[in-house]
Amino acid sequence: MKKIALLLCGIFIYLASFGQAVSERAVIPVSVNLISILRLTIVSGGNIEFTFTSIDDYNSGITGLSTVFEVASSQDFDVNASADAATLAGTDDPTNTLAGNTVELDVTVDDGDGVAIVGGTDIATIGAGATVIVNGGTAGTTHSCTIDWECGVTNPVTGVEPDRYATNVYLTVGPDL
Repeated sequence: MKKIALLLCGIFIYLASFGQAVSERAVIPVSVNLISILRLTIVSGGNIEFTFTSIDDYNSGITGLSTVFEVASSQDFDVNASADAATLAGTDDPTNTLAGNTVELDVTVDDGDGVAIVGGTDIATIGAGATVIVNGGTAGTTHSCTIDWECGVTNPVTGVEPDRYATNVYLTVGPDL
């Protein structure tokens, strides 16, 4: 029995001398997800309405209305504008139309970072869609932009049938390609 116990003890000591290695290695996967951020927010002037109440308004037009919007982007961006139609439709009498070139807009990038390519255009021009800001500035920041609106200044509304004329103008931000 002593021989068996000694034999087992020897086998145990022999096997114990071949233990685990001193170091171990593990793999930790690390990844970075960069998701494109393009956000456009209307800050003020989300509803533009020109009301002609005097002969001077009809002869000279109305100015001084503006829309301020911000673009936050993780990359260079473009802003496109489009309208429902190249003309404004009468709401009281849908057969009445107002030429789109009577409503004009001028787009500026307020922080000077980016290039506004619209020095002055109108609803008829952007009807089907037009880029109004290209290479919209440094990525990773928020840019403030302004649209100055005027109606009847270059193209007077005299002689147009009285009605409430309306259309929708859409702004779309996308990556600068």
